[in-house]
Amino acid sequence: MPGTLKLASKGFQVPQARRAPESPGGEGESSRLHTRMNQYIIDSPTTSKTGPRTPEGKAVSRMNALKHGIRCERPVVPGEKAEEWERHRDAITTAIQPKNALEEALAQRAALLLWRLGRVQRYEVGKIKDGIHDADNRGITDSPKFMRALLEENRTALTTLNHLDSEGSVPGEAAFHTLIAVGDHLGLDLDDFPPDDLGTHLGMSADPEDLFDSPDWTYSHLREAIRYVCNDEDPAKIIRCTIKNLRCSIRRTEDDLKTARRHHRLKIQTHTLPSATTLENTAKYESHLSRQLTSTLALLAGLRGIHSFGKKQVPVPALEDHQ
Repeated sequence: MPGTLKLASKGFQVPQARRAPESPGGEGESSRLHTRMNQYIIDSPTTSKTGPRTPEGKAVSRMNALKHGIRCERPVVPGEKAEEWERHRDAITTAIQPKNALEEALAQRAALLLWRLGRVQRYEVGKIKDGIHDADNRGITDSPKFMRALLEENRTALTTLNHLDSEGSVPGEAAFHTLIAVGDHLGLDLDDFPPDDLGTHLGMSADPEDLFDSPDWTYSHLREAIRYVCNDEDPAKIIRCTIKNLRCSIRRTEDDLKTARRHHRLKIQTHTLPSATTLENTAKYESHLSRQLTSTLALLAGLRGIHSFGKKQVPVPALEDHQ
C-alpha cells in the first residue's frame, strides 16, 4: 500500500514517516534522517507490546480490572483461597447428595451462590475495618492511641526522676523520655544535643545512632546527662520544675484521654459504615443472590419430588444451614 511501511514480522502496518525536506547536506543526510525516523517507528515501544505470554501471566492479567470482587462470577478472586472454595463446594455437595448430573449441577450452583454470599459478608467486614482505620488516623494527635502513648512516656519520665538519686541501671528508653521532659522545660530540643556529643561526654561506647538503645545506661549516666543538658542552669531546680510540669501534664493528658475516647467512639459510628449508596447496592445484590439460591434449592426440591414420586424423598438443606 502506498504511503505505508509494512512490518511483516509484526503483522500490522504503520504509517511511513513523511519524506524530510532536502537539507544543505544533500541527498545523503536526508536519506540518513529518513532511515532513523523509520527505525524509530519500528523500534517504538508501542509496537512491541504483546502482553503476557504464559498461562500464569494471562491468568493474572484477567484480574487487572478487578476492584472488590463481590460481583465477580469467578469462584475464587484475589484474597480468597482455592482450597477453601473446594472444601466449601465439597461440603455443600455432600450435604445435598445429588443423585444425577442435573442435581449435581444445581448443587454446584448452590455452592457458588453461598460462596458469593460469603464474599458479600467479607466485603462488608473489610469496609468496616477500613472505616475504623480511617477514624483512627483522623486527627492523629487527638486519638486515644496517641494520648495513651504520651501518658505512658510522661509517667515513665516522672518515675525515673523520682528515683534519680538511685544507683544501678536504667532503661535507655526511660533515660530518653526523661531528657525529653527536661529539655521541654528548658525550651530545648534533644536535637540540640547530638547523640555522638552526648555519648562522648558520658564516656559511653555505644554507637551514637543507638545511644538510647544501649543497655549500659545507669542513673549516674542520667544525672550527668541532665547536668550536660542544663548547661549553666541549676540541675536540682530544673529537676524540681520538670517533676511539677510532668504531674500537671499527666493530669491534663488523663482528662484529654477521656475526651478523646468519647470523640473516637463518635468517629467510629460516623465513619465505619459505607456510604448510603454502597449499602443500598450491596443489600440489593445480597437479596439478588439470596433469591437465586432460594430458587435453585426450590428447583432441586421440585426435581426430587418428580423423580421420587411415591418414594421417600431426600431432604434438601434449608438456606440458613449454609449461610
